Amino acid sequence: MQKLIWATAVWGRAYLDLLRETHFPSLMAPGNFPALGRTIDSYLYTSIGDAEEVADIVGGMTRFGHVQIIRVEDWPPPPFAGMVGAMHDVVGRAWDENAGLLYTFPDTVVADGVYAAVASAIARGFRACMTAGITAMEGPVRDELMRRKAGTQTIAIPSVELAALGLAHLHPFSRAAQWQSPQFTLTPSMVQFADGGSYAVHAFHQVPIFVLPRRRATDFRLTLDSDFMDVTGLAPEEITFFDRVEDYAILELLAPKAKAHEIPAARTASVADVVSWAARVTTPMNRWLFSRRYMIAGAPGSPMPEADRVVREILAGLGGGAPPTG
Repeated sequence: MQKLIWATAVWGRAYLDLLRETHFPSLMAPGNFPALGRTIDSYLYTSIGDAEEVADIVGGMTRFGHVQIIRVEDWPPPPFAGMVGAMHDVVGRAWDENAGLLYTFPDTVVADGVYAAVASAIARGFRACMTAGITAMEGPVRDELMRRKAGTQTIAIPSVELAALGLAHLHPFSRAAQWQSPQFTLTPSMVQFADGGSYAVHAFHQVPIFVLPRRRATDFRLTLDSDFMDVTGLAPEEITFFDRVEDYAILELLAPKAKAHEIPAARTASVADVVSWAARVTTPMNRWLFSRRYMIAGAPGSPMPEADRVVREILAGLGGGAPPTG
């Protein structure tokens, strides 16, 4: 691996504001991009009308390497399709340039120290770092982050504090993923558990915050946090997980009504519903990832018997959560 590539896709005023105010400042915290100690070339995918502003926001990346703004002339509808296209393009670029990939989402905040931990994982021979987290209400969280940023250009918030801030302002999308919720999500890509002072997440779709595939890996159909890991050629022992409270990596920020279509009017959670959904839209890799517990709050190893039972029954209904082979 000669270098790293950072990429993201940004379109429209909402994402531009998040990129400028919270996302990019968190990437520039002392324990993040500056701690990687490697060349980082940047690829920013955006519409023609937003290109100049994106270039202005990320101008500080020139200290690490080349910065290229890729103007998408006709951003394909819906906007999500543009993001998927960007993912496919940059995976190919990273392979061609013998680079590790750092793909981020502009509606997230990254805890200070995450990329220092990525650098450590790379030094230990890992080729992918996975994470999963929770979703918070954009308004109050952004207000607090902007208060912290006052007078500086970066947002440096430790993992434990970022997780606590997210839990204090949980988005309805995360509340609907809670096993105890009376309005359980119709699309359970993750299941969240609250037990006293502990909070945990099991996710079928996890985010590779760093990945160095063993093959070109551009033949995934959906997204980097869906079926991409199936085609990287990586063995399970080459993947590490940022799954402890002190490693909490990213917090997603959403407006109040975002993803409301995924929350039904009233529905209690059941193992059968999760199994039925996952049997149709997940792969053996997704199911193995689901077996990993991400602690958002609470001590490592805190007993969570209900979560243990539910996860065990879901995986049994899907044929197990063994590491995928071949």
